[in-house]
Amino acid sequence: MTNEERSLILEDLLGLANGQEYRLPLSRPMVRYIVFGNPVGDFLHAVVSNDLAGAACRADTLNQTALAAYGRFMLHHAPAACWGSKEKTEEWKGL
Repeated sequence: MTNEERSLILEDLLGLANGQEYRLPLSRPMVRYIVFGNPVGDFLHAVVSNDLAGAACRADTLNQTALAAYGRFMLHHAPAACWGSKEKTEEWKGL
């Protein structure tokens, strides 16, 4: 995949993540993780690792209210290979 293709996917996913359906407070680091494999902080790492308790404990007020939206976003828009377990997140290098 070319850098231009990655950039287009990045913009599309950011548009979705910031749209009315999701409104993810940490949309940019989440999408950069999906597209480029960039590391994320403790809260997002718990989200992509499918660690609900860890995500809930690490979330600030904005992210607590958006927790379900993060799950829906990953389910509907992220490749299965980049989320769902700690092992998958450690292996993910981006698209």
